Amino acid sequence: MMKTVGAVLAVAACALAGSVQAAGTQPGSWYVSPMLTYMKADDDRLVDNGIRGGQIGLGYVLERDWLVESVFQYHDFKGLQPGDQWGLGVDVIRRFNSEASWSPYLLAGGGWLRTDQDGTARRNGAQFSAAAGILLRASDTVSLRGEYRLRGDASSPGLTDGLISLGFTLGFGGPPAAAPAPARAPAPPPEPAPAPPPPPPPPAAPERPCPEPRPGQPVDEDGCALEIELQGVNFEFDSSRLLPSSQRILDEAVEILLLYPFLRVEVQGHTDSRGSAAYNQQLSERRAQAVREYLIAGGVSPGNLTARGYGEERPVASNDTDEGRARNRRVVLSFIVD
Repeated sequence: MMKTVGAVLAVAACALAGSVQAAGTQPGSWYVSPMLTYMKADDDRLVDNGIRGGQIGLGYVLERDWLVESVFQYHDFKGLQPGDQWGLGVDVIRRFNSEASWSPYLLAGGGWLRTDQDGTARRNGAQFSAAAGILLRASDTVSLRGEYRLRGDASSPGLTDGLISLGFTLGFGGPPAAAPAPARAPAPPPEPAPAPPPPPPPPAAPERPCPEPRPGQPVDEDGCALEIELQGVNFEFDSSRLLPSSQRILDEAVEILLLYPFLRVEVQGHTDSRGSAAYNQQLSERRAQAVREYLIAGGVSPGNLTARGYGEERPVASNDTDEGRARNRRVVLSFIVD
């Protein structure tokens, strides 16, 4: 077990979750959002308040905190001047606290509105909206949604309706998850050196291929300090929160570090080059710290662990391909040899 796990000392993290895990939140993904609406109509409409219809939106995630959503609305009026109303609009949404399980948001938008009421002529005109709402994440693809919207009707200047809507969002699509980097093929054995001419010189002492290991430190067949490579440590999208699937991998790392309590380890966080360098630096530091805290919770001495983020400064592959970026998104454990 120890030899299988311990080939190279690097805990590599696939930093981005797959398109299913991040659907509806990852840039480039889509979502649909049906909602029921309680309408507090303007008094001049001469209609009753109540649940009079709803809306359905189709949204696209532009960036982590910015979304654009097209909306279809329908409302059925009851009261002194019954009728109905439907409209089309486009909203721009600014989301906050997007890494947490709940995310407030603000939106502004506009569109077109048609209103038919008994005793009045059909009215067509622009609509303007401003709203505040909240998203409560129920799963990787589904969030509950609540919203309060003020909507102005330009076809009847001065008319402003209040709309309280409840529903959900269902994410889909988005860029596919980057495939894990393939395991490196073992290096071919070196060709045998030609036999020296007679008389043969005395054989030179073999050069050690690596530094002398510390006393008691595990070694491989070459006499080098044993290193460990663990793959599969994943985080939630754009977050330092470890996914449950990472627990088994990190638990094995804890077992090895507990067997050799004299080892000091630097937990290094790395990212690819997408996004700003400053943001990637912060994300790598938070992820390195998250792995360090997990190892400490498993019993590893805090004095033996340090955490450091390197952002996008130390790529091991090209950032021009999906495969290269997947290899660059990693968390590495590096022994500190005094």
